[in-house]
Amino acid sequence: MFKMAPILSLILALFLAETAIAGVAAPRAASSLLKRQASHSNQQTIWQKSRSDPVAAAQLVLKIKDVNNANAASWASDNMVQIKKEDNTQVPWASGISFDAPDIPNWSGNGFTNIPQTTGNFRLESDISVKDNHGNSAKIFYYVNKSYNPSSIKRAVVVWPGYYRESWLYVNYVGNAYKIAQQDMGVSGDEVLIIAPMFLNTDDKNAGGVAKGQIYFQSTGWEAAGVSRGPNNFTMSSFKLMDEVLAHLLDSGNFPNIEKVILAGHSMGAQANLRYAILTNRPTSDPLGFLIANPASFLYVDGDRNESTDNCGNYDQWPNGIGGSATVPAYARDRVENEKDQLVSNFRSRDVFFAFGLNDNGGTTGNCAKNTQGSTRVARGANYIISLSEMNGGFPGNFKAQFYPRISHQDYVMLAHPVSMQYMFGGSYSQSMLDEATGN
Repeated sequence: MFKMAPILSLILALFLAETAIAGVAAPRAASSLLKRQASHSNQQTIWQKSRSDPVAAAQLVLKIKDVNNANAASWASDNMVQIKKEDNTQVPWASGISFDAPDIPNWSGNGFTNIPQTTGNFRLESDISVKDNHGNSAKIFYYVNKSYNPSSIKRAVVVWPGYYRESWLYVNYVGNAYKIAQQDMGVSGDEVLIIAPMFLNTDDKNAGGVAKGQIYFQSTGWEAAGVSRGPNNFTMSSFKLMDEVLAHLLDSGNFPNIEKVILAGHSMGAQANLRYAILTNRPTSDPLGFLIANPASFLYVDGDRNESTDNCGNYDQWPNGIGGSATVPAYARDRVENEKDQLVSNFRSRDVFFAFGLNDNGGTTGNCAKNTQGSTRVARGANYIISLSEMNGGFPGNFKAQFYPRISHQDYVMLAHPVSMQYMFGGSYSQSMLDEATGN
């Protein structure tokens, strides 16, 4: 059993950090709310437009008054689901389905001291063994359904963690969304596998949370193709680790009837997912999809920006651009240097779905490279969609982007949105379900 004090301290720490990241200020009076954000009808217009013309919707987003002035508290006060210290609140369109709370490990200093062996309907596994380029061995630890028949699996969802590398939390979020999809969207209860690889770091190693043989990284380097720090002398990029997970699903023969694999991430997990979608050397014939929800920044594949780049000489360097191969991680440096056009073409041919919360106007930063993309998360998202449309070939026909009304930087709410669930699991949502999720 986990002790209560560490749980409370962790929840408080997560909340304080998240609000700091989001730029949350003291709540303002309701009279200032509608002056600063799009009205309900305006948000509905933008969302409806994004379903058929995401570029036009992005242009409407940038016309919202003060969209680049972060004041997350006032915008968040009008969320469909109010912000809590954590998002362990069931969404109102879930037809009374209970929410399975995740197990939370103890926390000491900056790291986790123990990792849950189970969380919700998932268990921790370590049966994917890998070798680095020097022949050193290690294990990939990951959460997966407690029980499943490999021959029955037709679809897999691979979940990146967030800033706190809490894979047990995100696999549980997707698992809760899966419950909704089974009951209300006609999704089969035995055809979907949910996997969440672990990306613990040296803080967790020092705190005792890293198991023997487990791969771990430095700080948040995992979200930008960083190289592991262990075990022992083992070195592997976090993106190569994800390649190995996909090989386990698609190449090993373990899942003979698998038809689709969706990689999903929110916030920092979405940043990792976008960078991986651009840099991965997995064949474009792979049945892959990428759900990228509310990233705080974007990896651009050209040097154009819709905001000023004055006094920011590194704006197009990794991890915000690939303008110079020297800064790109070794995982893809040669391809950026020698095959950049093909790399960009591969990315633009993939199945990518961007999901943005229209109330997600936090994410202020002193990083000038990020500020050339916009001053808030929703503005950066709109600018990125427009930038993709301005490349040769226009906005890729197999890309989608939707701006969800009345949602801010809320991980579970974004993942459990009917449109997100349909993308991850298949199935069909009802109009009434969609109306409730969008405030119609």
